[in-house]
Amino acid sequence: MPFTDDDSLLNNSYDTGNVALSVSPSVSAITVSAMVPGGSASAAISVFNLGDVSANLFGTVDFRNHVSPSISTYAAQAELLADKLNISVSVSGGGGVMYNGPLDGFINQPAATPLAPSGSVSSSIEVDVVVTLPSTAGPAFQNISLDFDFIFVSTS
Repeated sequence: MPFTDDDSLLNNSYDTGNVALSVSPSVSAITVSAMVPGGSASAAISVFNLGDVSANLFGTVDFRNHVSPSISTYAAQAELLADKLNISVSVSGGGGVMYNGPLDGFINQPAATPLAPSGSVSSSIEVDVVVTLPSTAGPAFQNISLDFDFIFVSTS
């Protein structure tokens, strides 16, 4: 029988990283009532990467018709308004424009905005949002109420 020997390399480990987003404010960045053609509203949203790996940030808007005791907007009216409203989303400090166009077109925009891991200097960004009802909006846009959510998604 041949001679044999063995040796062990112990205590190996493998950890995966994580991406964890947080936004501030967490609710109602933009609330507007009685908007008129040519009017706009703006907000600043802080996005933080609380994870331990770099991430690419994308933005999306989810909209729906608003129903309340005083206003009842049909889904078709909400779609009409979402197509008419212009939204401009940019990263503060010269980070560039993420999106500028109709509200209903803000889906998985932009191609990617880098966001460093938690603890890094660039682990957060300020996103400036301006929503405008163009001056060309006519009577068809009166008394329509629209609710929308900003959804930020990150991938590593």
